Amino acid sequence: MHSFTHILIHAVFSTKYRNAIITDEIRDEMHKYMGGVLRNLGCGAIVINSVEDHVHLLFWLSSTQTISFVMQELKRATSEWVTKRFSLFDFRWQNGYCALSVDEYGIEKVKNYIYDQRAHHIDISFSDELREIFRQNGMEFNEQEAMD
Repeated sequence: MHSFTHILIHAVFSTKYRNAIITDEIRDEMHKYMGGVLRNLGCGAIVINSVEDHVHLLFWLSSTQTISFVMQELKRATSEWVTKRFSLFDFRWQNGYCALSVDEYGIEKVKNYIYDQRAHHIDISFSDELREIFRQNGMEFNEQEAMD
């Protein structure tokens, strides 16, 4: 019997030390590159968006991959690509990430949330956003760990 899965993930991660280094110059190309990395891992990007210091992704997870491996490879490959493509030798991602499951009924809500990141961050900081994401999902928020 074949394995069938449909696991949707909303992932969030930031630049190292939350440096505001994701500029308009690199943003669109970086999103396309991330989509390609996910595709090469057997996953599928639904929506990718970012602001200056962090990225949100909604993607479906391949049945042959773990979240930790996908996130590690996505961040590694993207960091290397941005460094080479844009000569940004100080570009790095934070060590950790936040990954939450999304059900079929939540797809549109999460897609809209990700699309609206720029407008959303006019009024709320990344730390406050993470704090709220954790609260909504019944998770404990540790500021020090979130900065790592």
